[in-house]
Amino acid sequence: MTKGIFAAFSLVLGLATGACGGDDGGEKGGVGSGGAGGAGGSGGAGGAFNCVDTGEHALPRAETFSAYDSKRNRVVFFGGDIGVPVQCNPAPKPIGEMWTYDVACKSFAQVAASGGPGPRARGLAVYDPEGDRMIVFGGRYREASSGPYTVYSDVWALDLESLTWQEIATTGGGPSGRSSTAGAYNPQTKELVLFGGNSSTSGLSFTPLDDVWALNLSTGAWREIAAANQKPEARLFHSATIDPTTGRLFVYAGANLHVTEILEQWPAVLVFVGARAAAKWLGVGGAGVALGATPRQAATTGLLLLPMAGLAIGLVNTTLSLFPEQGALVGAVVLAAVALLETVGPPIAARALRWSGDQLDEQDGTPVPPPADTAAADAPAPSAAAVDTAAAGTVPTQTSTGPAA
Repeated sequence: MTKGIFAAFSLVLGLATGACGGDDGGEKGGVGSGGAGGAGGSGGAGGAFNCVDTGEHALPRAETFSAYDSKRNRVVFFGGDIGVPVQCNPAPKPIGEMWTYDVACKSFAQVAASGGPGPRARGLAVYDPEGDRMIVFGGRYREASSGPYTVYSDVWALDLESLTWQEIATTGGGPSGRSSTAGAYNPQTKELVLFGGNSSTSGLSFTPLDDVWALNLSTGAWREIAAANQKPEARLFHSATIDPTTGRLFVYAGANLHVTEILEQWPAVLVFVGARAAAKWLGVGGAGVALGATPRQAATTGLLLLPMAGLAIGLVNTTLSLFPEQGALVGAVVLAAVALLETVGPPIAARALRWSGDQLDEQDGTPVPPPADTAAADAPAPSAAAVDTAAAGTVPTQTSTGPAA
C-alpha cells in the first residue's frame, strides 16, 4: 500500500514534416498518407505532392489514444472523451471515432474504420513498425454521467494500410482491466510493454497499480515482468517510453492517491490537524505576548498559519523513501490533513485578520492606523477665548444680547 502524489508531466513530440502519399495509401517503399478513409494526397518520396483539404476538424477531446505512423507521416487518433463538465461536475462522453492528421498537409480526416474496440478513453496506443499497425490496449467506458465504469484489458490492432481493426487473441492471463496506464513498443523483443494504471471502476477513487507486463505481438502471449530492483510506486497518469538501444522502460511522474485508505485514517487525521493547530496557536500566540503584542493580536496570529501545509507533501515523499512501511501510513494521514487544512485554513485566516483589528488600505495595501476614540473625535473643539481664559484661571463671562434690566 503506497500513498504519494507526484507532479504531473506532459510530453509533446515534434513531428518531422514530409511528402504526402498517394491516393491509394502510397506505394511500397514510398512515404505517403491516406488509405481507406484517410487524408488524400499524391506523390511519393522525392516526388511532388498534392494536399487535399478535407475541411474536417475533430472536436476538442481529452484522454484519447494516438500513435505516429512514421511510414505515412501522419498521426492516428482513436477514441477519447468529448464530455464537458457542467458546473464543475464531470459529464463524460467517451467516443469511438478515429481520425488521421497528415503532418505535411496539416489536415485532419475522419476515418470510417470497420469493426474496432468501441467507445472508450484513457487507454494505451503504440506504433508497431514491424506489423505496420497501431496497437491499442485497455481504457474505460461509461454510458451515463454516474455509476461504475467498464475497464478493459482487451488488445486491438489497427492495420495502418487498410485502416481496419482486428482483435488480438491473447494467452498467458495478462494484466487486469485498467485505464490511465503507460507503455511503449520494444523493438528488441517486438513486444508491447506497459506499467501501472488504474483498475478502479469508480469515478471517485483510484486503485493505482505497479505491475509490469509485456505482450509478444507475434504470438499474442502475455508475460509479467518481475523487477529485479526497487520498482516505482503504484501510479496512474504517468508517462513511459523505451530506449530502443538498451530495451529499458523509463517511467516518469504520475499520481497515486488512495482515497479509500485516506478515509479510513480520518480519526488520525483529525488528531494530527488538532495537534498541529494547537501547537501553532499556542506557540505563536505565546511568542506574540512575550514580544509585546496585544492579547487579540497574539491570539489571532497563530490562526494565520493554519493553511501553510504545502511543505508536508515534500515531507511525505521523504518519509516514503526512508521508511516505506511507516511512510505509507504517514503519507495517508499527512495528505488528508493537507487537504483539510488547505480547505478550511484560508477562511479561518481571513476571519483571524478581521478579529485582530488590523486593516489594510484598499488602494495601496498599506496598514491603516486604528481609528481615534469616537467620543473624543465627536467632541467640539474649544474656542480661542475658552483656551485663553482657562490659561488665566478665570471663567469666561456670557454676553447677553437682550435688554438691560
